[in-house]
Amino acid sequence: MVKIWIFTFFTGNKEANIRLIYYKNQKIQGNTSVNNTCFLVLSAGEWKDNAVSNMQISAQLSKENSVIYVETPGRRFPKLSEYKRLLHRLKRIFISPQSKLEGLDPINAIIFSPFAIPNHNYWIFRKINSFLLGYQLRKLLKKYDFNNFHVWVFSPYWVDVIQKLTYKKLIFHCVDALHTYDSSASFKKNLQHLTICADVIFTPNQLIYDDLSKDSDRVFKIGHGVSKENLIKDSTLNFRSSFSDEDNFNLNKITYSGTLANWVDYELLIELAQKFSNSQIVLVGYVHALTNNKFINKMKKMDNIIFAGYQNYSDLPRFYQDTDLAIIPYDSNNEHIQYSTPTKFLDYFAYGLPVISTDFPAAWELSNLIEIATSKEDFIEKVIDLPNSDIIRESSRLSRIEYASSHTWENQVKKMVQKLNI
Repeated sequence: MVKIWIFTFFTGNKEANIRLIYYKNQKIQGNTSVNNTCFLVLSAGEWKDNAVSNMQISAQLSKENSVIYVETPGRRFPKLSEYKRLLHRLKRIFISPQSKLEGLDPINAIIFSPFAIPNHNYWIFRKINSFLLGYQLRKLLKKYDFNNFHVWVFSPYWVDVIQKLTYKKLIFHCVDALHTYDSSASFKKNLQHLTICADVIFTPNQLIYDDLSKDSDRVFKIGHGVSKENLIKDSTLNFRSSFSDEDNFNLNKITYSGTLANWVDYELLIELAQKFSNSQIVLVGYVHALTNNKFINKMKKMDNIIFAGYQNYSDLPRFYQDTDLAIIPYDSNNEHIQYSTPTKFLDYFAYGLPVISTDFPAAWELSNLIEIATSKEDFIEKVIDLPNSDIIRESSRLSRIEYASSHTWENQVKKMVQKLNI
């Protein structure tokens, strides 16, 4: 019998108690089995964020295993523009911890929102957070007899808390170049601690793999995945009939799906919108609070740029079904992007979309399936020359779908599970 623990924070929520009984008796379906192992996932994001690896892995593991996903305590104090996000988080902590979740379907994973100070820059804050988070987790783990568990951690900010827990194995999943988030001495120390002490380290990125392998022989490079539910249902359907006639080629819709953060090349997007004024450029994703509003405000005044805002992961296919071209307009000079491995490649491939990307290392690993532009001018030229590109051929489209089909999150998590030896 699989146990899935439901947590409440400083409440005696009767609904939670009822749901606890329900999950205790629920037969969990799936095939990512690790013999009903318990996983405590210490994440780097909130569940309602874009559905990236930490959420996807947790959801997959929860099909036949006990999974508690602990949301990030935060890296910085929220800005005034983020008040809705803050209110949502406070509601989940103090009022309604089991309220309906936005974002990816958690399947059977339990989402816990801890109370902490969203800042790690000062010694006193780190000490307070270590106490608060350690106390909450130890109390709840003890209350629900969640003893023999593995820790799957995505951020060095959790190191002080991990040291207060008794666990079986420590799994460190390093998705990004973490040093680009925080250059403080304490963060570097915690990152080194995870690298040395982790029993297993996963990363999707070759550069990160090379860096971490210098200090550990337990590093495995396993790439991102895509939900099999998001795969195009009928791969025999051509995505746009316009590509069948090069003389009458018409680029109606260009789509970018992802956070509008400071690593996006906004000058490129503006130039693209100006050059292709008859094409819709649809931006699917929320505007990050630290993004330069100068570019965002300029883009909002352009008639052919559409801000679709944040969308649930399951809703992405409806934005792809009439897309002519998918783009990854990242700033190639951004250090974070140099170490980035975007999940959106696979999201685009799942629908067979032709993709043009800017120049960064992870893109070149997929160069047989996409076009890579080495400059803004080259990017525009590649869009202009799209009717003559191999990436719009039917064979290339089917290759992208095949690649996505073989890299579902279910398959990728299986590969990770095999490396755990548990």
